[in-house]
Amino acid sequence: MIGIAFWVASAIGGGYVAYHKGRSPIEGIVFGVVFGPLGMLTMAGLPARSPESRRRARSAASGADQGERDLVRAITERFSKTVSP
Repeated sequence: MIGIAFWVASAIGGGYVAYHKGRSPIEGIVFGVVFGPLGMLTMAGLPARSPESRRRARSAASGADQGERDLVRAITERFSKTVSP
């Protein structure tokens, strides 16, 4: 019973550490579940992500690159000029 609580605490701790290092909390939780306390320590040892790499990761996850965003912005501006009185 204590062992299970220790693994759950490792998963939660791994997610917490990952979040504060700018990484995905899911990544930290998986490390904590799979490797236990060693996974949580591994997450603590990984380098923190820079704000630029976080932005790139978010845009890659959303599937939208800068060109797509520019196209959507241009279409939106054109539409708003057409519709507004």
